[in-house]
Amino acid sequence: MQYIKELDDVRAVKFVPFDVISMKNNWEQEIIKVNKLRRTEGVVHYHTHDVTHIDGIKYLYIMWDYIPGKSLKDYIGNKNLSMQMVVDVVIRSLSVFHACKQLRIQHADFHAGNILIEEPDPLNINGTIQKVWITDFGYGTFSQVDSTPPMDDYDGLCRIIQQCIETIDIHSLDVDARNQFRVLKNDFPKYLHESDPLAGIYARNPSELLKELRKLLETKNNSENYPKHISDFLAAELIGDNYGEWEALFVPKFLATESLIDKNTCVLTGLRGCGKTMMFKRLSFELKAKLGPANILGEDSFIGFYLNARTLAEAFPWLPENRSEEARRQIINFFNVKWCIEILGWLRECANKDRSIDFTWLSEFFSQYLPDNRFVGDPSYGVIYNIIEICSKELQRSKLEDKYEQTGNWPFAKYDFLGAFLHQIQQHHGFSDGKSFYLFLDDYSSPMVNSTMQRILNPVIFRREEDVFFKVSTESTESFFAVGLNGKMLENGPDYKLIDLGSELFKHNRDKSRTKDIIVSIFRVY
Repeated sequence: MQYIKELDDVRAVKFVPFDVISMKNNWEQEIIKVNKLRRTEGVVHYHTHDVTHIDGIKYLYIMWDYIPGKSLKDYIGNKNLSMQMVVDVVIRSLSVFHACKQLRIQHADFHAGNILIEEPDPLNINGTIQKVWITDFGYGTFSQVDSTPPMDDYDGLCRIIQQCIETIDIHSLDVDARNQFRVLKNDFPKYLHESDPLAGIYARNPSELLKELRKLLETKNNSENYPKHISDFLAAELIGDNYGEWEALFVPKFLATESLIDKNTCVLTGLRGCGKTMMFKRLSFELKAKLGPANILGEDSFIGFYLNARTLAEAFPWLPENRSEEARRQIINFFNVKWCIEILGWLRECANKDRSIDFTWLSEFFSQYLPDNRFVGDPSYGVIYNIIEICSKELQRSKLEDKYEQTGNWPFAKYDFLGAFLHQIQQHHGFSDGKSFYLFLDDYSSPMVNSTMQRILNPVIFRREEDVFFKVSTESTESFFAVGLNGKMLENGPDYKLIDLGSELFKHNRDKSRTKDIIVSIFRVY
């Protein structure tokens, strides 16, 4: 992108080599869509386009308004974001999505590099206001057929929110900004991801999503005086970090508790609202550390870690079938590092309780995977923070940017990494003796986690490993693709235990007293 002067106005000019244009027979869509949106506030205006030659090379150039400022990607990279700026980005994005919906188009390339934050205008009486602009609409439309499908706008916005939140320290924020942080981190993405209109009128409806966002922000601001109602949370993810709500709303009775916590890899199926997320999160070390035991028989036999598969969808918003081999190592690297950070968080909690624990082995273990890194810090405590910081950077590096990197250096892209790490913990620390490790993977359902990604990750999830068991929740057997390593079909029994809550309900209906006890326990909370 270059800038030129025209009639005393600065213009931004995009130059594209003609040999690239020749491979894109629908390149005009970017201009057509922006022209349709010309009256939409916050969309960078198109002026003209033509062909020129520079140093003997033929180029297409497209002329746009010049927006003085930086891209949101730059702000993320510099960790120079305020929460109000992030909220403004979300509001502007939804406003533009609304116009796109009316015109039956989408941006199709929605990422932080295509959002511009304008510098404050000294001519404006409100000189501190920074406007948000959307630019570079992708080539895709709803009717487009292409080998590379357009990126879904809503998934793109979810990923942008996640990237922004990860650069902000909640402890540095005032009360209002903390409320904004929690809403965008925990509450709003669930609404934004929803594509099923039966779940609510907000699904893929920008104007309704904007209402939900404002409602959430207002509710958070008045949460201390807000009375509890049975319909407060449509999904357990919306409770977020409100530990008081978790303590008040969790019911330690579940149709298939015994099967869920036995020493097997399990696939738990059940419709939305059946309690899968509530149970998975409550059995994780994080909530047990905050709230104490969950009062479930057998919970002392394992240490649990929780991950919502929505994180995978946000990190890799598109993954067609023909990119599976290209993307495999990058996705496995991300998946393993994400779990690794959760496990390190548990070790950090252990170190907080007992500063005498020796964690020097961690440096030696991680040096096998990251030989170019120096691990520093007090061996009883600081080294954990150091490794978490290094892993967090690796996590960011693993996310999809412009393309998948098949030949990139992905140090954690090994099927056996998680097992090797957890077994090292067992060898070095008595506080894990005799306990298994349960990895609760929630919402592992298509279309959010598509079949290609499931085929890539299943060899890690369903790998047979002593004392390491995945507990996977999915909406139905149809949303889970039972394919493992080298295309081998996974079988219920030899490879995993299927727990179908629908079947469990019919089974327990023979014992009506137990079903009644569970229902009464749920409503007794209120």
